[in-house]
Amino acid sequence: DAIRRDVTERTVRAMHDAGTPYRGVIYPGMMLTADGPRVVEFNCRFGDPETQVLLPRLKSDLLEVFWAVVNNRLGEADIAWSTDAWVSFQ
Repeated sequence: DAIRRDVTERTVRAMHDAGTPYRGVIYPGMMLTADGPRVVEFNCRFGDPETQVLLPRLKSDLLEVFWAVVNNRLGEADIAWSTDAWVSFQ
């Protein structure tokens, strides 16, 4: 929750405040240090292997989620996730 709130959401909010609002997939690559989490990079794409274990848990239609993002209505989208665990083997 702290990384989502203090890194990801804070970054997207700062981009909006700077006049460059962001819509899409974004996730920080992090390192946990003795001083707390540190950002190494931001990615604006679905990452692999993260996507392999996240998308199978999405119960909603991915196209509808994308459509909501494009139309600035993500807050109105009904997005449901399975609570099942998922493992990917390569």
